[in-house]
Amino acid sequence: MQLKGKTSAFILWVMMTLASVLISAWVHKLATHTPSDKEVRLVKRNFDVIVNDLQSDLQWLAANHDMELHSLPDNVDVRLVFDQQDLLQYQTTLTGEDHIDSLLTSLISFLKVPRQSNSGVTYWRDKVMWLVIEEQGAVRSVTAVFLDDWLLDLSERLNYQLELSATPVNATGGSLGEATIMMPSLVGKPVYISVSPRQPPSTTPYVWWLSVLLSALVCGVIVWTLYYRPIWMRINELLQQSRQIMKSGNFSQRLSTQGKDEITDMAVQINAILSSLEYCYNLMAKTNLITTELLQKVDSQSSDKLDSAMTDESELKSSLDVVSRLSEAFETNALEVFVQPVYSSDRNQVTGYEALARWMDPDMGMVAPTEFVSMCEKAGLLDLLTELMLRHTLSALRELRVKHGDKLIVSINLSAAQFYSPALLTTLNNLPPEDSRLLSNLEFEVRENTITHDFDQATVLINNLKNKGLRICIDDYGLSRYSLMYLQRLSVDTIKLSAVFTERLAWESREAAFIDGIARFAEGLGVRVIVKNIETDGQMEALSKNLTIEYQGVMLSPPAPLAVALQR
Repeated sequence: MQLKGKTSAFILWVMMTLASVLISAWVHKLATHTPSDKEVRLVKRNFDVIVNDLQSDLQWLAANHDMELHSLPDNVDVRLVFDQQDLLQYQTTLTGEDHIDSLLTSLISFLKVPRQSNSGVTYWRDKVMWLVIEEQGAVRSVTAVFLDDWLLDLSERLNYQLELSATPVNATGGSLGEATIMMPSLVGKPVYISVSPRQPPSTTPYVWWLSVLLSALVCGVIVWTLYYRPIWMRINELLQQSRQIMKSGNFSQRLSTQGKDEITDMAVQINAILSSLEYCYNLMAKTNLITTELLQKVDSQSSDKLDSAMTDESELKSSLDVVSRLSEAFETNALEVFVQPVYSSDRNQVTGYEALARWMDPDMGMVAPTEFVSMCEKAGLLDLLTELMLRHTLSALRELRVKHGDKLIVSINLSAAQFYSPALLTTLNNLPPEDSRLLSNLEFEVRENTITHDFDQATVLINNLKNKGLRICIDDYGLSRYSLMYLQRLSVDTIKLSAVFTERLAWESREAAFIDGIARFAEGLGVRVIVKNIETDGQMEALSKNLTIEYQGVMLSPPAPLAVALQR
């Protein structure tokens, strides 16, 4: 169930209340205004007599065509008598010469059309007419009445509810207290007249405010039971789990989640906080242990170990100096991005690049990434490193696409701390529009052991990154016994096999068969496979060219600055 908030619940409650009030009003109307079957049968018999009388009057007047009338009877609206040569008589209750002439023309034209009988219903403009036609030699006589006006007058005189309809209904009377009389047509389908007695006002008035109040109460209970109560129960369950974890102090436990909605997202965020608490708790424990050991050292320290203490102090100063230099490098944009290409299965075409952070210090020279990444994590500069690396990589991607096409993929390595950091999504959200459009060509490489550390949290983070258009690659893949399961359950685009498999290719021939098996399995899931750390020709020769894999390594092309890579 997707949660829509208070607005949706309020709209649902209002709609249910309105529907309930309307249904209750309809039921009240049926209960207080529906005539009995006996009344309906009586009304039908009376109306049949009235219709027969009307038809008899029309037929009599049509049969006596030579009778001169100064005015038409009350139940007759049209009288027309003519022969083949002349118009003998024409009288109508219509007003206006245009209407009178139009009706005359329509009647004469209609009499030339084949018809089903000489008595029935026809139409003129928006009026329904009951016509009776008599033919005596060359003389034709027509009498008619406008049913609409006749029914309206009859309804007022007899207190009947009369309605014309072209829809056939049950001729014996409907279930809602209506009788139905069929009126045959001269041409085409018949029409129907529904008849029902008008009822006096109900002696039991419908109390609207009471109906609204009761409907609102009942619908409120229904909305609470079916909508809010399950939400309240789930939130209460999460609160109980949270209290239990806090009470026990075992921050390695996690809240259980179910479904995909805002409550699940809240549980995931709480689990992330628990992960941070677990990390802080373990860090605090280690800090207490180190502090205890240092105090014991100080207590047992003698004067002849003073030089060793000074050495420790100098190492601490050196570490602080490195952190200071690293902060200065970030401020001066001294961090450089090297790129190493990834080749397609034909080993000639470049399909992507891996972006690698490099730091060249004027005094210390080239600093290994493992060293300054670890230093950034300790000094609290890791989020800044992620932001700088992302900005530099997107700039490099923009230039590399010009050379290799729009389908080029560039990847960035993320450490466990970078991957689980809340600042990662914040940084992505703050990207300018021109950089956000490149995210579909950007791939984050995350080590397999990073994902296995907290699989549930990793799954949520991967889905969040995928929703932003990013690609995900599992680095050092294949070392976990659950590797195949992770590949099936995670929405990843690429796997990069562990360097262990590449190293064994030189002396273990079965390693190529293992790589082939993984490649075929991944291909069935639509996942790219990259074999990395290829350093010798022997490793390349051990892999068949028919494998659907891609290649990366110093033997093919070592990491190089962006300017050099663009010239290759």
